[in-house]
Amino acid sequence: MRDEKKINQETKMLFSFVYEPFMAAKIGADHLELVYANHKLLELLSCQDDQELANYLQSNFWQSLAKKVADQLKEKGSANLCKLLLTDQAGKKKLLNLTVKEAEVGEEKVQLFYLRPFSLPKDRVTGLLDLHSFKEVALSQIKELAKAGQQVCLISFDLVGMKEYNNKFGYQKGDDLLHFVGQTIKDCFGEFASTRAVEDRFYAFGSVEGLEEQLRKLADQIKTRREVRIGVRKFVYGQDDFTAALNQARIAGESLDNPNESGVVYYDDRMSRKFQMQEYLLSHLDEALEKGWIQVYYQPVVRTLSRKVCNLEALSRWIDP
Repeated sequence: MRDEKKINQETKMLFSFVYEPFMAAKIGADHLELVYANHKLLELLSCQDDQELANYLQSNFWQSLAKKVADQLKEKGSANLCKLLLTDQAGKKKLLNLTVKEAEVGEEKVQLFYLRPFSLPKDRVTGLLDLHSFKEVALSQIKELAKAGQQVCLISFDLVGMKEYNNKFGYQKGDDLLHFVGQTIKDCFGEFASTRAVEDRFYAFGSVEGLEEQLRKLADQIKTRREVRIGVRKFVYGQDDFTAALNQARIAGESLDNPNESGVVYYDDRMSRKFQMQEYLLSHLDEALEKGWIQVYYQPVVRTLSRKVCNLEALSRWIDP
């Protein structure tokens, strides 16, 4: 690796005009060799110096990234990777856009990496990602986890009696509670794996491994302020619909026997059949009315004193062909 002091004056001047996080490197067959990095890149990736950055670039993530970049450079002459989620040297996840170009520097061909932090819309009260951004980032992460052979679950969190809490303590206290719950979930699953969807409902995703213990501890923390119903739905990338799976996680949480107490429920085949039936009824109601599938039957009501029919009770039956 070359030290910045050894780079000729012309190259220094070239790099000095780059104000965004930047590095020059050479992509080898099985490695990424650092040539130059500016201070903004060191700060962005939480590296103390060039040597620490050079070691960091030998991680599996950067090696696989180098291959993607090399393929795009070969095909298009430049590389663009958007909303790239990486873990910096300090273990913090960051979302970045990466642009890579090729250039001649000192009669050598090098690749120029421009990294730009990418900001996503966030919820005003909790600071978590909004639901749309969560879906987008989650699917990207889950795809990589699936490639690594990891199973993933989608998780729904529903606070109990939030309307009552707001009426009793006021909306400012309610927002404080939502912020506490949001931060607790984020601390457990990460900034890019959690969201506040609407009102008092949150979603997250996580690896199946160790999830049960994670949720137990998380529920205990949230219960110090409010009861929480948690629903879990296993998710298979490329096979399950993300939005439907989130909804099914919500349904699982709402199926708790006591709706006013905390608990964790996993979505199963029984709930799946019930959910499919509900979806069928809702989506075919107009058709059923139009085609006469819903028929009215009259049940006589007999008065016990006179033993005579005193009324009729109308019952609707859905007779599906």
